[in-house]
Amino acid sequence: LFAFVLSALNSTAQYGWNAVKVFDFDAEDKVYNMYIDSVGGADGDAVFCFQSDSTNRLIKTDLYGEIIQISDNPYRAFTVFNGDTLVSAADAVINIKSGDSVFIAPHDYIIGDITSNSFAAYVVVMTPYRIEKRFLIVDCIKGKSIINTIIPLGICCSEEGVYYMTNGFVNYVDVNGDNRAQTTASVKDPAGITYYKGSLYVYSNADKVVYKLQPSDENSVYSFIDSKINYEPVHYGLDGRIIDSSAPGIHVIRYPDGSV
Repeated sequence: LFAFVLSALNSTAQYGWNAVKVFDFDAEDKVYNMYIDSVGGADGDAVFCFQSDSTNRLIKTDLYGEIIQISDNPYRAFTVFNGDTLVSAADAVINIKSGDSVFIAPHDYIIGDITSNSFAAYVVVMTPYRIEKRFLIVDCIKGKSIINTIIPLGICCSEEGVYYMTNGFVNYVDVNGDNRAQTTASVKDPAGITYYKGSLYVYSNADKVVYKLQPSDENSVYSFIDSKINYEPVHYGLDGRIIDSSAPGIHVIRYPDGSV
């Protein structure tokens, strides 16, 4: 099954994406994750947040790479989901405010990176196999695995789905795990991938550079999804956000041919 999934993903890989330099940034340490926040930015501007490895620092910069703040890194892997901070522990995802376990990993599985959108949180779970490890991306809220993959080098999500880096590739899987896509992106030693206002950004430990990823013939992230995936009907709530097809209430349904 795993080999079949990989084959299906590879069959969708078409042209490569361009990695466009945004700014140089040397953390003087290996960066293991990068994400974008607007807290502390002027007028809600994006703030790039770099989590360093051995020094355990959180370094925040503006859009031009100028350092705004350096502090101790509060959590190795965390995300903010509907106002609550969720932290990846060794075998569980913990809500810091309540202390409750949002998700508990299966026996001997190890929890890694975590990301979220407005209605779900997704965590990377590593299988305990010694010879050849597997990585699952799991919807913490539903307790459902949406994809089985090789080691992800960064993970983020939009409202529509999850993006993650593997060596030489950008991968996408929708929120239900039904539709997947993959394309090449030549970023050396990537660390973290983040989604902001319709674009993807990746940090390269090799180049010490933040790159913006752009399709070679389009400028929108959505072209990657739309051109590579044959969609099932997509259900939206009245607030314009994607919802599960079984959710109660009024649905606005977009079909693969574009009709609504």
